[in-house]
Amino acid sequence: MSDLPSLMMDLFYRAGMPADAVDVSALQERIGGVVLSQRQSVRTVLDHLQTLFQFDVVEHDRTLVFAPRGPRSVVTIQERDILPKQGGGGQRDLKITRIPDEQLPQQVNVLYFDKDSDHLPAVQSALYQVEDNSTSTTLQAVLSLSPDQAKERADVLLDTTWQERFRFVLTVLPKYQVIEPGDLVNLVLPDQSWLMRITRTFFQQGFVRLEGVSVDPETYQQTAVGARWGKTQVPSPALASLLQVLDGPFDDGSTQTPLYFAALSRTGQDQGWKGAFLYESADNAAFAPVDQVTTSAYIGTLSTLPRPDAPTAFWDDASVVTVTLNDGALTSAADADVLKGANACVMGEEILQFGVATLVGPLTYQLSHLLRGRRGTEKAMTTHTLGERFVLLDGAGARAQTLNGSAIGQPLWVKAVSANTAESQVTANAITLQAKNLRPLSPVHLNSVRLATGERVFSWIRRSRAFLPWQDGVDMPLSETRESYRITLMKNGIPLRQDTVSSPSYTYTLPAQQVDGVLPTDTVTFSVAQISERVGAGDVVSGEW
Repeated sequence: MSDLPSLMMDLFYRAGMPADAVDVSALQERIGGVVLSQRQSVRTVLDHLQTLFQFDVVEHDRTLVFAPRGPRSVVTIQERDILPKQGGGGQRDLKITRIPDEQLPQQVNVLYFDKDSDHLPAVQSALYQVEDNSTSTTLQAVLSLSPDQAKERADVLLDTTWQERFRFVLTVLPKYQVIEPGDLVNLVLPDQSWLMRITRTFFQQGFVRLEGVSVDPETYQQTAVGARWGKTQVPSPALASLLQVLDGPFDDGSTQTPLYFAALSRTGQDQGWKGAFLYESADNAAFAPVDQVTTSAYIGTLSTLPRPDAPTAFWDDASVVTVTLNDGALTSAADADVLKGANACVMGEEILQFGVATLVGPLTYQLSHLLRGRRGTEKAMTTHTLGERFVLLDGAGARAQTLNGSAIGQPLWVKAVSANTAESQVTANAITLQAKNLRPLSPVHLNSVRLATGERVFSWIRRSRAFLPWQDGVDMPLSETRESYRITLMKNGIPLRQDTVSSPSYTYTLPAQQVDGVLPTDTVTFSVAQISERVGAGDVVSGEW
């Protein structure tokens, strides 16, 4: 299979569509083959190809016609051709919206199979320089492409995403019923002109309703030179890569997307290591690459431990932690930089930051001047053990991965496959992830007051997953769709009752105490956890009164 039309005709043939029902003659892309790791519908594959190669499809005389996007004839619509809005006081029925820049990707990665390098997995990326934006989008191509093709696709996908950030909805005169999806329209308004690509058309009460996006036709016509990975033979034995999977609040708390962290590293100082791919599988059978790193993560083990009773509100200058790395070097950072997020790491399950890194031996460092229990991990301060893991959260070799919502709480098989190594030569590890980056933090400042009436009033202060700078006079963001807490009352280890409340207080009424058999002199254990509609109850805080 050497071109896109042949691939698509083969898909239609497998779906039982006659050859004269489709027209793909306008598509000219050359490909090296297709790799389908699992059964997929023809619609799914076509949607994937449409995103990758940017083409439109329209039905003409019972024939599906596929046409590439780009320069073509343009229809001009003046403001006078737009119908007045019903009840709009003479305003035109035109709506223009813009996707905020922070919701657009700064980087697009295209994972593909390199036809010039034994069809091994590879990646090409496109980067858009914009401030205060660190999001990225990854497209897992099912095709065998050349590096140049994959780089061109990455550039086109990134550029069109930004070009199409303006969305249009308008109602026009019936004479424009000839406009079809994929057509270009020059929208001329008194203060500005727009070029838009029509994405949808339909008739409404005898008039034409158009939907479209802003576009630059030249965006689709690009050439690029992709990075070459080199034609290699699969090494034997295969080069090994280390993999650490982290499930916790390791992001900045601003996303509502289930995430986990994966850290990929070389083994020791293996100079033949040129990066690795992260593979995932839901069934331990069909694996697919989801990310590639070319920089080794800093992974190590602890030979001395931080103190378990350290403060979390200020610097821990009593603990000195000894870490032996597998690769890399650690550096000290100024206090101001640490307070801005520098030198964040994971030790066991605790997130820390260190200000001072002192080299005391080959790949061995003593870390001191610490910030402890970061991002709500203070409970892990008492669980450290010798030999436990150390991972530097640098965002290069260790970075966030998107977790499919259906995979939460289900087995997921992952493996780190070194570049130029066959995926089948690497054994997968089974993990079960709970999307802890979405789990609410435990409340703080739990308190109880006994009223003269005999009622007990419990109160607490919630925390937020969104780690934002303090804003005077503004409460912290909720980070959940609604405020909700799970309350548990116990006496002598025996559960008494469990309730749910929507505010940070709970009144244990006298009738409820009598029903539960609680006397005024009895000690009651009160526990509270904030609830997420996505992942359930978060960490619990308890007290006795």
